[in-house]
Amino acid sequence: MATDTKARDDERAYRTIEALHGTPEDVPTDVTPDPASAHRMRAMIDVAFAQAWRAHLEHAKAESRRRADREAGVLQLAGDALRARIAQLQAALGGQLQLAHRNLADMSDDDLRTLLADIEEVLARKGPVS
Repeated sequence: MATDTKARDDERAYRTIEALHGTPEDVPTDVTPDPASAHRMRAMIDVAFAQAWRAHLEHAKAESRRRADREAGVLQLAGDALRARIAQLQAALGGQLQLAHRNLADMSDDDLRTLLADIEEVLARKGPVS
């Protein structure tokens, strides 16, 4: 799944660069740019990559903050509240949510926290649930 996200991020960065500077097909092959033009093009490409990298880092930081906020909320819950939240997500998702553990009453609070954090992480990637 991480590879898929990286591929989408790379493609988005390339589309941004192409939108700013064109594609290789836009440059005539019979013309050789002078050294000053080549230097300016290289500088613009470097700037575009730097901008794309900064945007990627900001996105990663924002996602990390959202994940930390979700995990902080889960850490404050006790066993009954964890089971209730998992049951709420099961009801909201219906058959889309399949759990390996059928008897949540036998699970420790730490295991329930891990399970809930995993479920919420998947939901955060898929989109909001009512």
